[in-house]
Amino acid sequence: MADVTGPICTLPGASHDVPNGTMCDDHPDRPAVARIQGETDSFGSELNDMCQECLDAYREEMKNADWSGVCDWCETHKPRLQPRRDYEEGMAGRVYDVCDDCIQRVNDEARAELDAYDDAATTTSGITTMTEPLTLIRVVDTETTGMEDPAEMVEIGWTDLRLFPTGWAIETGPHSRLVNPGMPISFPAMAVHHITEDMVFKARCADDIRPEVVAGADILCAHNVEFDSRFIRGHNLPWICTFKAARTAWPEMQSHKNGSIRYERGLCQGDPRTEPSHRAGPDTWVTAHILLDLLKLYPPETLVEISAKPVLLLKIDFGEHAGKRFSEIPTSYLNWILHISNMPTDPKKVDVVYTARLEWVKRTTDPQPQQAARPATEVVDPDAWRKDMRF
Repeated sequence: MADVTGPICTLPGASHDVPNGTMCDDHPDRPAVARIQGETDSFGSELNDMCQECLDAYREEMKNADWSGVCDWCETHKPRLQPRRDYEEGMAGRVYDVCDDCIQRVNDEARAELDAYDDAATTTSGITTMTEPLTLIRVVDTETTGMEDPAEMVEIGWTDLRLFPTGWAIETGPHSRLVNPGMPISFPAMAVHHITEDMVFKARCADDIRPEVVAGADILCAHNVEFDSRFIRGHNLPWICTFKAARTAWPEMQSHKNGSIRYERGLCQGDPRTEPSHRAGPDTWVTAHILLDLLKLYPPETLVEISAKPVLLLKIDFGEHAGKRFSEIPTSYLNWILHISNMPTDPKKVDVVYTARLEWVKRTTDPQPQQAARPATEVVDPDAWRKDMRF
């Protein structure tokens, strides 16, 4: 029997964490792999626990469903309706069936209202931007011949997320395909993914597979875009980096590695599709669930924006001050990072330099500091750092 919640802010079709030991509502002898939000009103919601067979049937039903009907807001028959709440009634109010035109109108009105406030005007684009219905995000992962160039893929994996009328959901996956890299596989790489040259000898080459992997996607996602984008190239699709996004969303995590986030967030526990680790298909299954968690916090457009910029770090993870917050690091050490070390020219230290520079601006108006730092209480120019940008 489906669980019932109290008032809830999410919409019908949203995916929720499945408690350990939960069984399928329709097949009590089978473990539940998904908990999907069902009928919802201002008093609460049904949560439907589904086994894999029920989940597959539900997804197929959603893909083929007739979403036409009379819009609750404009009272006009429309070809497609989506569940929405009225902003003025609160995020746990009644759920309405609303057409795209009304959604656009309400969002435009909200944007105009926010723009009326000078302090909020710069933040409205990330809040009100709409993602097109049925947008497809393809989560990808590569296993390679090695970390350093020259290197090439030996395996490509992917899992697809789509924006259905009921919300974001995994549409298909995980998939994977071996790739002939046309070069030797290093032994350290083999020790990680256990893919040998005999296994890829008859596989297709990377240049043949690259176009197929991106075909049909609107957005690409990887847990480390800086690495995977080296091998999935030749396209103009935007990227979401779940590593950067997770650092932004959950800065206090013990680690922002794929597997660590999975366990700390309690994602896809006991799911055989996550194994073996360090293989492209299973790794995309884990990343896809991290992305679903992030999409509860940010729209895709904001995640793309976060992924394109350096990340504001909470703590430093190296050197004599490892483990300290950047706000606790001595000014002399910030000076060393910015003007003595080689970090400003090291692409792997972009986030460190970005965070150190912003912390420096809080403490001094001098864009070219000397060894003797100014007091932390000095009045600062918040735009001073722009005069000395090195990243």
